[in-house]
Amino acid sequence: MQISDFIARTVTQRRALVWCGVAALTIVCIAILATSLRLDSEIFNVLPGRFLSVQGLKMYDHDFEQTRELTFALVSDPQDVDKLEEFAPVFAERLRVQTWCARVLAGSPMTTADGIRDLQSIAVPLLLNLEPSAFDEAISILQPEKIRERLHRLRQQIEAGSPRPQFELSFDPLGLIAPALKPFAQSTAIEQEQPLTSSDRTMRIFLVVTNQKSISAFECQRLMRRVNEFRQTAADGWDGSRPLQILVTGRSAFVSEISLSMRYDVVATLLGSVVLVSIIFFVGFRRWLPLAGMAFSLLLSCLVALTAGQLLFGRLSMISVGFCAILVGLGVDFAILTIGRYHQARADGEPHQQAIATSVAKLGRAVFFGALTTAVGFLALVLSGAMSFAELGVLIAIGIFVAGLLMCSILFLFVRDDARRSTGVSPAGTDFTDSSDREPLASAGKMPAGSTDKITVLRRDWLFDLVAKYVRAIVRRPTPVLILSCGVLLLLTAIGFSPVPPLEFEASTRSLQPKNIRAGHALETIMKKMPVRWEPVLAIVRATNSQELHDSWQKISTHWS
Repeated sequence: MQISDFIARTVTQRRALVWCGVAALTIVCIAILATSLRLDSEIFNVLPGRFLSVQGLKMYDHDFEQTRELTFALVSDPQDVDKLEEFAPVFAERLRVQTWCARVLAGSPMTTADGIRDLQSIAVPLLLNLEPSAFDEAISILQPEKIRERLHRLRQQIEAGSPRPQFELSFDPLGLIAPALKPFAQSTAIEQEQPLTSSDRTMRIFLVVTNQKSISAFECQRLMRRVNEFRQTAADGWDGSRPLQILVTGRSAFVSEISLSMRYDVVATLLGSVVLVSIIFFVGFRRWLPLAGMAFSLLLSCLVALTAGQLLFGRLSMISVGFCAILVGLGVDFAILTIGRYHQARADGEPHQQAIATSVAKLGRAVFFGALTTAVGFLALVLSGAMSFAELGVLIAIGIFVAGLLMCSILFLFVRDDARRSTGVSPAGTDFTDSSDREPLASAGKMPAGSTDKITVLRRDWLFDLVAKYVRAIVRRPTPVLILSCGVLLLLTAIGFSPVPPLEFEASTRSLQPKNIRAGHALETIMKKMPVRWEPVLAIVRATNSQELHDSWQKISTHWS
């Protein structure tokens, strides 16, 4: 028994068994996605991972404290800059009392008790990290005679009425914190190199370290819901001429909004593409059940591909979720071919089961190898070096191959064996074989054994007639068409290589993020007003142990200085 006959017999005579298999496959895929679906909102994964600059950005984004840092910005009108200066401490205090806030930097650490406490806590590690000569000099301060000398000097300054000695004694009783913080203070000039206030005083920056447990998409969404609730009441008490803008950006804000956008994009692109191709399919065939079968087969192939991608990669990126629209656009071609060939066989007088077998036998090989070659073509994206595009290629390859198989099998579950539905009409543009491929059953007045189908006269197909005339004309006189095609090709080539209009490539990673991201708009606003703070040059030094790291850092710092 040929494969086409086996598929036709199974689909027509064992429909319940086939439906059970489809239901089991669907349930398994949904269960896997419901329990293990993870969306990768990391924008750096769309960049080639072999570049050191990309690796450094990923490391800086994941391994350092700023992964849990949010940046708040208060923006006011120019006439309200004095009121903004007065409102900034109020806003900072409101931030500090939030349960999701671990630390707030609203100015110099020396201006707050928490900042002083933090500096005192990091003094010992910084002291141990000093150069040998600087460390010996700092430790020498602990000698009894130097301690007596320092206390005597501070006592004289206090008796002279200076307030500075009292602060120095409360902040640094032994005098070790200042030498320990000296290298740190030299490389972190917050107020000079990274100001927290814009030059026109219309923006104030607040750096907040959150206490979120992880940086997963769901944890970031949970955090940002609480942050947005805070933003709704944070401006209470502001009496400026216009409402105060409260902007927030950071990794958690980006991850939250991008992950939510990805979910919407998956549903919108999938349903939107299915609806559009369904409309076109219905215009061509005017049948509802095959239309439902096509949509079901496409959705099932997307579900299978999504599940396979989740199992292969562990998480799916924001680029790979766009495979649904591409898969639907490619898979609908297989449905049009197989359904068209089926109706053509029915118009030739074949019964329902034999028409399915004929459709699969005549077009199954073409659909199979067409899906296979398309899948191999998209698999070439694996060589791009970018994880997101590699995932996209694999998902499309799996989906298009599954779609080809479903269009030659599951699709026929939605085609009814009804003689009254066999009107003998070949859909527009679906005469896929020449006259020699048709069985002369209708013309001879013969019907297959056991068939009760009615033979009707084929109606005139204006679209087929138009295409037939075009084919005859191009075969008889190909020269005019070839000359016209070459002229269009040369014109497009000239436009492509001409300097007007210029061809520009967008190399910024920001072009890959969704357009309506509030965290992105906040970052753009901050960068416009404070470009020095947000466009630094970063260098990351990695080593196998602390001594190697220290030696490498000293060499680099000496070279840069």
